Amino acid sequence: MRLLGVSDIHGNVEAVRKLREHEGNTFDAVVVAGDIGGEAAAEIMGLLASFACPVLYVYGNWDRRLPYDADFGPSCHHLHLRPVECGGWTFAGISGIPRSWGLNPIAAELLGAGRETEREVLLQNKLALAAAIGKSTADLRRTVVVAHDRLFGIDRDFPGLALHLFGHRHGFKFTTRKDTTFVNVSALDDPAKGDRYTIIQIEGDRMAAKSLKLI
Repeated sequence: MRLLGVSDIHGNVEAVRKLREHEGNTFDAVVVAGDIGGEAAAEIMGLLASFACPVLYVYGNWDRRLPYDADFGPSCHHLHLRPVECGGWTFAGISGIPRSWGLNPIAAELLGAGRETEREVLLQNKLALAAAIGKSTADLRRTVVVAHDRLFGIDRDFPGLALHLFGHRHGFKFTTRKDTTFVNVSALDDPAKGDRYTIIQIEGDRMAAKSLKLI
């Protein structure tokens, strides 16, 4: 399994065009860990879909006005509380982050009623994600959870989870805790640190990731 991981695009269509020029159709999936970029989202997703593989995505704080039922084409799959099988692996995720949940349905219900805190909204989203994965045929040892920001405690909440991909923090990091590998997939739009993306390689139980800079 070979994954192209991107995050924090921030509507930078030109960066996505450069990424498309740099990389060929050699991926099993493109994973977008949020902050696609509002009004430019459709154009960006169209460019990513040209990699001729599934595009699996969640929303971030930049996507707060994007509807959760937006249709970006048949190869693009919103992972919010929705397991999607790809190449023998299951991908699922959570869209939105505390303080900027956007149109997240659970946040709309709880915060709109004034009953809960943003922390409780995050907890309820994680519980709903666990329920969605539990109803599927997914094996956590072959499951990838995607979120815009790192979900702390995910190794406890999803024991045995293979991989957690996230962004938001504008940097690359590859770490393992217990059974779970964590990858911050870098920011594709970051003038300060450089525009970067990540390639993740999975071979059996072994995982590797590298961050590459757009030139």
